[in-house]
Amino acid sequence: MKTLGFCLLYLCFALSLAENNMLRGNERLLRGFVRKNEVQANSKQEITPLKKILLHGAARSSRRRERFVMQPGNAVAFTAVVSPPRLTLLGPGQTVIFDHVITNVGNAYKNATGVFRAPVTGVYVFNFAIMMDPGMDEYIELVKDGQHVMWNYGHAPGSTHLISASRTATVELRAGQDVWVRTANSANHGGGTIHGNGYTTFSGWLLAMTEE
Repeated sequence: MKTLGFCLLYLCFALSLAENNMLRGNERLLRGFVRKNEVQANSKQEITPLKKILLHGAARSSRRRERFVMQPGNAVAFTAVVSPPRLTLLGPGQTVIFDHVITNVGNAYKNATGVFRAPVTGVYVFNFAIMMDPGMDEYIELVKDGQHVMWNYGHAPGSTHLISASRTATVELRAGQDVWVRTANSANHGGGTIHGNGYTTFSGWLLAMTEE
């Protein structure tokens, strides 16, 4: 009888101990779950500003790229040539008039003056080519608002052959700045004669808009 009572007492103690251990385990799990949620909540609070910064940077980068994307309505391009057989008696620093316009998208080139005026701020490409009659030579230059950008020189030695020379320049322009071609502004600019007939040409186009 005493043995049975002792066994029952031991069984009750074991069950109580197991129940306490289970409660402690559940409490640890619950505390771990709470801590995990707190960490995740704190992480979200810390990451959110970072995400905002990254998104803002991505948006700015996208806008920066869009500045360089040409839209159909923003196209600027022209090609003009010297149409008379030749230009003669050119003096130093004289503007070369490319009178015949082949293309003038954006109407930025004026054939009456030979001057291109940038309609928008951006990066432009210009090509200017000359042809020289036999025995003639001439220095010409591309200028921006009257300041030298690039030289071109044509020299046709002998008495039978003509010669062509061309140059290409990439130029940054603000809206309203002018670009044109002129003879060298010096006494030894050349013979003062340039062959025409459409062989002496001036072209330019907007490569990319860079205005903010």
